[in-house]
Amino acid sequence: MARSIHSGAGVVLSLLLAACGALPDSGLELEATAESTGALEQAYKHKDKHGDKHKDKDKHGDKNKNKDKHGDKHKDEDKHGGKHKAPDCDESLELEGDLRTHDPSLTRHGKKGDYYVFSTGDPAVNGGTIQIRRSPNLRQWSFAGTVFNAIPAWVREKVPGVENLWAPEIYEHRGTYYLYYSGSTFGSNRSVIGLATNKTLDPKSPQYEWVDQGLVFESTPANDFNAIDPAVVEDSTGTPWLAFGSFWSGIRMVQLEWPSGKVVANPGEPLRLADRFVPPNAIEAPYIVERKGWYYLFVSLDFCCRGTGSTYKIAVGRSRNATGPFFDRLGTPLQHGGGTVILSERDNMFGPGGQSVFEDYLVYHWYDANANGDFRLGIRRIDWESGWPSVAELD
Repeated sequence: MARSIHSGAGVVLSLLLAACGALPDSGLELEATAESTGALEQAYKHKDKHGDKHKDKDKHGDKNKNKDKHGDKHKDEDKHGGKHKAPDCDESLELEGDLRTHDPSLTRHGKKGDYYVFSTGDPAVNGGTIQIRRSPNLRQWSFAGTVFNAIPAWVREKVPGVENLWAPEIYEHRGTYYLYYSGSTFGSNRSVIGLATNKTLDPKSPQYEWVDQGLVFESTPANDFNAIDPAVVEDSTGTPWLAFGSFWSGIRMVQLEWPSGKVVANPGEPLRLADRFVPPNAIEAPYIVERKGWYYLFVSLDFCCRGTGSTYKIAVGRSRNATGPFFDRLGTPLQHGGGTVILSERDNMFGPGGQSVFEDYLVYHWYDANANGDFRLGIRRIDWESGWPSVAELD
């Protein structure tokens, strides 16, 4: 979840991005866990003890087709050198330049182009609109402007008092870049999710222009959910879904349609994906990716935006369907308090969260105790072990 932030100078950080084989587990234990988790998932699908209203009906089947926006068609193929080479699994990645990002969403321009991070806006920069940072190699980052020059008028009308746009999601579909963003105020669920589109991410291209497409979805105090922190995933049939949510009733989901990128007509009650069942239900920032027939739901637990007082941590669950139900590594449903934590506070890093996933990289913000709790961009390689993600340790 995003909050008001303020501009500042860039820093130089060194993160260990890769540790292939980090956090080793017993193979026998992992196999047993995977088997028992699968059995629980199957049982839960059929019994649905907790209500039919929000049950995933899986109308489209499960072909295990990889529709992940960061899948093979965007995979880094420049493996033999050059300024666009991505880091290998066993090398340390030094992040340099302007790293002051919150709620980062990472993508790449084509297969061999620059990398771009979109993040929460700063009220002091172009009225608080979504920020853009650019890198040729995932290492050196520079500020590359904002999506808009001002917050769209319709957002200000629907959300009085909005100061900045929050927690963007960048998604490419058939040559169009879809940029979803949130508008809200702290502690309120009078919120909106908007959409801007572009044909290119290259600001030098004559086609470069962010066009605001307006409202995608909204919530009001009459709803039990909060329409912020958007994330898009396609299911095995190519149908797009929008996950969202913060506190209130947790992580929810509605169906989208292409090519508009908007919610379908008459979407019905949003599906329920994750809920902590403990007030104040501190769960937000969903992100879903597909890998080898499993859909992984990453969430941020607890509290962000408090500097070294932040208690954010990143947890995950998985499902055979993009719409759930999701279970953690112990087999606990995320709808009922589950979630396997994969990254939390350590050393000078506080409150990692607001995450997205690009290829095999976990991208997030964190608060630096060595910089008076200021926030930073973090990138770590994901190590997949027996169907579950873990992340590299800091050096």
